[in-house]
Amino acid sequence: MEIDSLDNTEVAPLLMNARDDSPDLVSTAVPMGVQQNVSFIVDLDALPNRKDLFSDDNGSWKMTGARLKFFTVKKEGRKVVRIAIRRRSYICKSCTSFKRTIVAIEYGREIEKWFPVVLLSYHFEGAPQRFHPQIHGNRKESSSVPYVRTKQSTKAKLVGNVCNAKTGPKRALFNTVRDVGGVVEADGTSALPRNTRQAYYEKLKSTGGSNSGTKKSKDVLASVLELQKGSCKGFIRDVVCNDLPTIVLFSDKQINDIVKFCCHQRAGMVSELGADVTFQLGPFYLLVTTYKNTLFKVKGTNHSPSFLGPVMICMTKEEHTYLSLMHCLLREVPGFSQYLHAYGTDNEAGLVNALAAAFRNGKGLLCYIHIKKNISFKLQKLGLSVEAREEICRDIFSKPKGLLWEEPTKFLDTASGLMKKWDELEGKERHGTPKFSSYFKKQHLDDLKSKTAKFVMQDLGLGEDPYSQNIPESINNLIKDWVNFLPSEIDSFILSLHDLVQSFATEEELTWFGLSDKWEVIGNLKNGSLKGAT
Repeated sequence: MEIDSLDNTEVAPLLMNARDDSPDLVSTAVPMGVQQNVSFIVDLDALPNRKDLFSDDNGSWKMTGARLKFFTVKKEGRKVVRIAIRRRSYICKSCTSFKRTIVAIEYGREIEKWFPVVLLSYHFEGAPQRFHPQIHGNRKESSSVPYVRTKQSTKAKLVGNVCNAKTGPKRALFNTVRDVGGVVEADGTSALPRNTRQAYYEKLKSTGGSNSGTKKSKDVLASVLELQKGSCKGFIRDVVCNDLPTIVLFSDKQINDIVKFCCHQRAGMVSELGADVTFQLGPFYLLVTTYKNTLFKVKGTNHSPSFLGPVMICMTKEEHTYLSLMHCLLREVPGFSQYLHAYGTDNEAGLVNALAAAFRNGKGLLCYIHIKKNISFKLQKLGLSVEAREEICRDIFSKPKGLLWEEPTKFLDTASGLMKKWDELEGKERHGTPKFSSYFKKQHLDDLKSKTAKFVMQDLGLGEDPYSQNIPESINNLIKDWVNFLPSEIDSFILSLHDLVQSFATEEELTWFGLSDKWEVIGNLKNGSLKGAT
């Protein structure tokens, strides 16, 4: 349907009389994938769910306006009532020249209170063009599926299926696809549920975080948004509300500490930014960052205490998800990407890639403990004896004579000699061509030399031992202990984490006043100065 004028004086009578005067012009379904200059009259009562109006297979839309005007309706020459007409304007994120307008007669802001007939208009600024919806968020993989908003009616079916005590997320997903007519018969991509993670998340929302479904239903994200305005204001930094929500959490002090301890090159005083993903805290993953407060040391040791940095609650362990936290940090601290000294991970590919993309000038480090686990598993898989496996691991990881403690000029020669030794050792225990040395050279040698060895840490001023993830993992354990090892809902967990961050600040104050039973100020600062400071 083409409408030359969208003036309220013409739209209001058209919408109010369309069912009676022009029923053939009224659509009983939302048009899918429309990419041209065209307008439709849509009957909301004919849709399975009124909110299906917002799902049109054109990807994500950003609202740019919601103008409200009033219009006086007259019937048979007599004034009847004054009605409100609101026109909502949107811009398509996948094609910024493509616009959408929804004109509705309102008796309230919620769509359930709209007059049942609305005007849905699409138009291009300039010549019409074909485009494909963008992939979700920051995802860059060529295999990624374009993001489209799932219909509310489909979500309702998914909730009904997943809340069945006898149905798991995978079966609920299958049942929902079947309920909407199957992949072929569904009336658009938006009619299909996304994946099992969406199924689990919809169950979380409908049960308030309880797998049993016995708790009073509540909208968890709504609770999070309330916390953002209230008791956790300034701590909840970013909330992305969609099928796979992410929530970024950090205080001003945490981000300032990251800059103070991780963005300089003073040997012995600089800290790497550790990153690790943990779970078992609730129906979500938690991406945790950590750093060392090098102004303090743990009492009775020469080690700096581990501090909790910015974290992100997320639903998937994927590179594009992790990038959400990185981008939030980069927006908060201009120059962070350029000046971060080093970062360390456990070699999870998605996290390594996200950190490398965000901090191009930072040195990437890999945990030798996780590499050791991978090597031990490979040796066991090859069928080598316990004695042989232990000897090879000692050759690489044993302090102070292991390969990781070797001098940089001797590292490759030592590695070459060890691989010859391992070939002989393997040849005594299994037939055929030795396989471990080639595996080690291909999978681990370069990483150990450039991202893990003792001399790498020395060159960075980060210590005298190969890099390990002891700090992030100790913080993960601290978080679990803080919540008493009990899984919780997202909003409850945020409150607990907020208190944990406050506890670090309190303990830090106690340390400066010499009242902490855990930490103390390093010797150079006890007299109020730092030797060698610039």
